[in-house]
Formats: sequence, structure tokens, C-alpha cells
Amino acid sequence: MLIWLLRFIRGTLSFRVEGKYIERFLNLAARARIPIWAGEREHHTFHGRTLLTNEEALMQIAEKVQLQWSIEQKDGAPKIKQKYQKRLGISCGVILVVASMLLSQQFVWEIDVKGEDAVAADEVIAAANQYGLIPGTWKHQLDVIKIADQITLQFPEVSWAAVNLIGTVAEIEIVERVEPPPLIDENTPCNVISTRSGRIVEIEVYDGKRMVQIGDTIKEGALLSAGILQDRHGRTIYRHARAKAVVEYTTVETFEVPLRLQEAAVAGSIENAYYLSFGNISIPLGINNFSNQGEFPAEFGLVESGIYQSANGEQWFYSIRNRKVTALPVTLQIRQYIPAKVMTIERDVEQAKELALLQFNEYKRKLENSGVDIIDSELMGSILDNQFILTAKLTCREDAALEIPIEFQENSEKI
Repeated sequence: MLIWLLRFIRGTLSFRVEGKYIERFLNLAARARIPIWAGEREHHTFHGRTLLTNEEALMQIAEKVQLQWSIEQKDGAPKIKQKYQKRLGISCGVILVVASMLLSQQFVWEIDVKGEDAVAADEVIAAANQYGLIPGTWKHQLDVIKIADQITLQFPEVSWAAVNLIGTVAEIEIVERVEPPPLIDENTPCNVISTRSGRIVEIEVYDGKRMVQIGDTIKEGALLSAGILQDRHGRTIYRHARAKAVVEYTTVETFEVPLRLQEAAVAGSIENAYYLSFGNISIPLGINNFSNQGEFPAEFGLVESGIYQSANGEQWFYSIRNRKVTALPVTLQIRQYIPAKVMTIERDVEQAKELALLQFNEYKRKLENSGVDIIDSELMGSILDNQFILTAKLTCREDAALEIPIEFQENSEKI
């Protein structure tokens, strides 16, 4: 885009040379560092483009190597200037348009939110509107630091926010608060229990009284390390028990894939409807808009897609896309429609098996990412009620130790 703009400002020309020494002509032009692009050669004829300022130099090179030189077309700002320099009204209009484009860059015309999950983008934008960040606002009157601070204070889910002004777009970047797991003070007495049922394969007790041994079979909630002890005088002592206990257990999961299902499929050609959006106002471009087939909700600046069904049962795939028009405070909205029909899809057993294995591998990856070690897996496939069922028997290991506080009793002491 920048290269095109620079070439437009300096002006370009299309030329043609004819003769036997085209290679020599191109070599001399390259040696003189004269840029030539969009070159096409047909036998003894060469077509190309260059900057308008290189016209005389290339013409001299063509004469030197005995080629016939001719200009096919001139383009760019110099030609427009020459054509309209005596027409004051058009010149003023061009200047006014350029000035308007430059002036529009000093305003915010679009608000975008990034990083949101627990907080809806609509709520963040509404909060920003309360503090002066609205489409059409002059950028230099915005206190972006104050707006970011107010957004952080208004939403407990947000730990940090920033407002970045990029061209005519105000980008609100937020980082949502990650709640840490509750920590138990080292001075708080507690027991260690198991969060899993299974067999103990590894245990390390760092404090407290060991209650299980390697090889023991336990249930969920079983006491692994006790924080309640007795000294040699029979007094009850409370400690902050700490331990690591790796439990091995078996779990069974099933993954079902239908052999026959009904899905919507494309049933016609794509049709587009175009709208020009200025702020919250949308203006249809042309007569090919589908307002009689229902309006589809779309948040400004976001992409939406889905299936729409009319009252008479007709269906369409639809998508709504917003394209920012460069250097202008307007957005081109494209609503795309494709007729749809319901089709029956049938899979053979091998296809269903592959899909079920994909589901199993995804489930396995999630387990491993959560800290579970899968040491063995047994897979078995079967067909029941028009479905392929993959049954996975997994042998897993994980650290199942959990510290829980214990309450004090009267006439007891802690150390």
C-alpha cells in the first residue's frame, strides 16, 4: 500500500520498446538503477512500467541500443494535476476531501475489545462510553490512562486494562484476574486427605503423621497425613501436615460417533448484501439486500455466522463481516448468504472409528495437561443404536494430596 501511494504521488508511465536488443536495454536500465516492474515480453516487444521521472533516461537508453520507444499511458498525481490545474472547483474539492480524510484520523470511530472472557465486550464498551470514549470523539481530549483505571475499578474480574489509540480505532486491552487457589497459612493446623480413590504408589510425608503406606488401597477423602498428634505426656498437638501422595486409579470413558446423521449442506450459490456503516447507522448499498428474510444480530466490529431458518422452513448459512474502509470513518459490512438444505450423512465404521479416536486423543491431551500421567490405555469399539462407541479404559496416576484445615479443640495446643 505504501509503495503504491509513493508511486502514485511521483507518477508512473507504461511504455513499450521494440527491437532485437531488449536484454541489453534491461541490463543498462538495471545498471542505471532505474526501477521497471510489471514487465511482459512478446518476441521482440517488451511492455513495462516505471516512474514518470525516468522517462527521458529510458528513452535515451532505448535509442542507444536501437530500440523503438513509445509511451502507452501515464498515471498518477502529476497527470491529475495537469488535467485539473485549471479547474479550481475540482482542485478545491480534492483538497477538501484530502483534508477531511486527514482530519478524520484525529477522531475515534471504532472501539475494539481484546482479552475479554469473563467480562462481555458490550459491558466494557458501555463502561468506556461513560468515561467519554465513544465513536466520534476527538482523540486528543481522551485521558486513556484514566479510562483504563476506571474500567479496572468497575470490573472486579479485570486485574489490568489499557486503552490504545491506533489510527481511528480505540483498542481496549484487558487482562482478567486469575483467582489463585486458597492458600493455607503454614501456622494453620491441617490434615492431608486424598482427592482420588485408588492405590498408593508413592507417598512422601513432610510433616504430620503418616496414615497410609505404599500399596494401600484408599477411597476419596481418606486421611493420608494427620495433623493431630500426641506427645509423650498424652497432650494433643496440632501440626500443619504436608505430604505428596501419588494415587493410581482406573477410569472408563466412552466416545460416541453416529453412523448416520442429518446436517445442513450448501444448496445454492453465494449471494452478498453490502451495507455502509457510520457509527450505529447502516445504509444498504444497492437493491440486493435481504432485509425481508430477517435481520441477524451482529455486534459492531465482530464476525458472526450461523444458520437462519425462516417461518416457511427455508434455511440459509449466513455470515456477517465488517471491513474497515482505510482512512475513512466508515465500515463496509458484508452479509453473505448461502441457501442450505438438510442432508443425511452416512459414515462407515472406519470413518466413525477415526473420529472417535480423535475425540479420545483430545480427551487424553486435556488429562495430561492437567497433571495426570496415563500409564496404560485399553480401547474397545462397538456398534449400538446406529452409533460407533469407543470405550477407553485408562490407568492413571496423579498427586491426590489435599491439605484441609482442622478445627482446634479446647485444652489443646499447637506447635
